[in-house]
Amino acid sequence: MSVFKIKYFYSCTLLLGLLSFSFATQAGTYVFAGGTNNAGGPIPNDLILHPTGYNGNGGVLNLKVCIRPGSPDASQLIQSTKNIVATWNEQKVTSSNLLNVLPNNSLYDVESVLVHELGHCLGLGHTNLGANGSVFGNDTNYTATTDGLNNFYQGNAGLDGIIGSSDDSRGDDENLHWFRISNNNPFSIASVIDGSTYSNNILDLPAGHDFVANASRDVSILYSTPNTEAVMQQGTDSNESQRTLNHDDTATLQLAMSGLDSVAGNADDYTINLTDGGISNAADCDINLGFDNTKTQFAVCIVGGGSIPPHNITNHWRMTSANIYLNTNSNWHYNTDTPCSESTALTANQWKMISIPCQVGISTPATVEGLFGDELNITGLGTTWDIYRHDPNSGYVALTALDELEEGVGYWIMSLNAVTITVEGQYNANLDVPLVGGTTTGKWNMVGSPFRLPIPWSTATVVKSADGSLLDLASVDPVVGGTGACDQTPVHPNCVMADTAYIYNGSSYDILTPSSGNLNPFDAVWVYVQQPNLALRLPMSAAERSTP
Repeated sequence: MSVFKIKYFYSCTLLLGLLSFSFATQAGTYVFAGGTNNAGGPIPNDLILHPTGYNGNGGVLNLKVCIRPGSPDASQLIQSTKNIVATWNEQKVTSSNLLNVLPNNSLYDVESVLVHELGHCLGLGHTNLGANGSVFGNDTNYTATTDGLNNFYQGNAGLDGIIGSSDDSRGDDENLHWFRISNNNPFSIASVIDGSTYSNNILDLPAGHDFVANASRDVSILYSTPNTEAVMQQGTDSNESQRTLNHDDTATLQLAMSGLDSVAGNADDYTINLTDGGISNAADCDINLGFDNTKTQFAVCIVGGGSIPPHNITNHWRMTSANIYLNTNSNWHYNTDTPCSESTALTANQWKMISIPCQVGISTPATVEGLFGDELNITGLGTTWDIYRHDPNSGYVALTALDELEEGVGYWIMSLNAVTITVEGQYNANLDVPLVGGTTTGKWNMVGSPFRLPIPWSTATVVKSADGSLLDLASVDPVVGGTGACDQTPVHPNCVMADTAYIYNGSSYDILTPSSGNLNPFDAVWVYVQQPNLALRLPMSAAERSTP
């Protein structure tokens, strides 16, 4: 017997002034772009939409997210609302963010849907065409565009046969999707995000690219980043959770945050600070969510917007209202707990290298006190127990109770007493952990596993920040003249990062090589990094992706 999953498509209703109308909005794009204004005129394809309250001045933009009182299942939405607020505040970039960890195949993850809809409430549109009434099936995954002068969508998947990739042919369809100018890779992110590094003009595409690639799960395979998709891609499968942001989601939000001039680093830049308002209809609730079956058959975002006075710049608008509605008839999974819970034992008076195997800072605290304060007694920090991180440039740093720990980073911890510590939180996706390289002598970095299950060191990948390209261990430490480039004295110029890692076993170091050794939950290792502007990616295993 075959088990079928059903894909549901989100929609977004737009309000301009007193006129409301619905169409499929186009992470990579902004709500309203390519549409029609109240007077019947065109809205620019390069429109950038800012959240409610932005007036063209820089600073912190505070927005409160509330659950409507009286909404069915309002209490079931409390934890997921807290989580999505934390996710968009953190703006952490992840890959392999498609997990199958729900209890059964018929459930739809309410938190994943709310992450998507909150993206709309911050101004982001769909990366793909979506189910807009004119395209159907796989064609919905073509990159977001208008339908051109001929008023119908055109698409040819090109030689790779993958819809939404860089070799698509789109006829006279007009692009709406912003892309990274240097590589058109939606699974990478620039170090500076503004109009100098991102564009939606196809004339700015790299040589050999025919159209803008979007961050769909099919396209992710072409970039060796499988099981990854922008949360702003329209459409979700049953038995699927997607609660963390992709590179493209974060980049598009931060492009708007570069302000009216689309130049990062000056006075009109802003940051967003979302707060959880709980179940409330207070006047200061900026974004409201809840269930209302008269508004949608699945999930919908209803938003209003217009120009920003007194600037009134044609291609910069702001939102004036934002409301999320869900339908109670969908078979929802409510994320009401902290599903990830992992423990490790500390031997009395023995240093141990550790990492964080759950996603913290979302539903659980990320601080030293929040993670370890109960089991280790926070008042004993510095006397009966200690925890340190390592700065590759300056050495060891003792952590305080309020310092936050990060997934993917390694730490030293020691307790005078034997104790078992437990970390709780959400499930992690793949993380790109920044590495610090050296000049002549290189730098030692402490990195750690972010997962609950073992990862073979042989699968470790290095990401080049400049272009998002991926290097395996054989490429970062190639054999030159019979010896690894990083093992030579002096280090060979071809050395990027050593292909071995070192893990402390309580008395000495064990070595992980490209042919042997795993990183287990809580494991942290030393790696030697020679070149700058790199990140380490430890790929998620298939078991991690599907094991609740």
